[in-house]
Amino acid sequence: MSSSYKHYNPIEDHDEHIDESNETHALFVKIVDHLRKSTGLPLPYFDRNSRICMVTETEIVINLIKEENKQRISLYAPILASTPIEIDEALMTWLLEANLLWQGTQGATLGILRHTNQIILSEIVHATENTLHLFDEQLVNFIDKTQNIELGLAKQIDDKRNRENSEELDPEIILTTKQNNILNNTHNPHTHNPHIFKA
Repeated sequence: MSSSYKHYNPIEDHDEHIDESNETHALFVKIVDHLRKSTGLPLPYFDRNSRICMVTETEIVINLIKEENKQRISLYAPILASTPIEIDEALMTWLLEANLLWQGTQGATLGILRHTNQIILSEIVHATENTLHLFDEQLVNFIDKTQNIELGLAKQIDDKRNRENSEELDPEIILTTKQNNILNNTHNPHTHNPHIFKA
């Protein structure tokens, strides 16, 4: 699993104080130790904002937010963070359809940060002693879901760009060009076009 990760984003204000007497706190310490071993990264403990940030080899940014009072970790990832995205009606429809009963997100949830229009995929993982051994698999599954959403979103953006490019072409110019091509082929004895004349 270590090959899946490229590096982590170091944060200066990570929490140095770890209260081992608190059972819930101790559980999150175990989770971080487990992540260090499975990812091969020298991860610090959660910072003062209760966050750990990792980057995969495919440049997917994965954030982990611990919620000790609820004994869970929230995973979230920005989708196509380096690509400016205009949220139009077609794209919003795609996002809503993907979110509907999680049919396009495999159990995760899509959302939008209002002030940046950044699309976010998130999921909650419950942290218990009994499920600690499953955390690696849950994290890898979330990365796979993020990659799938990025591929789907990239296709939507490409389709939108293609529609915009086709709308910029004047249909009269296209028709005139086709007519001229047909006439040129018809009057040129050296040109054979089987699509113009049929037996």
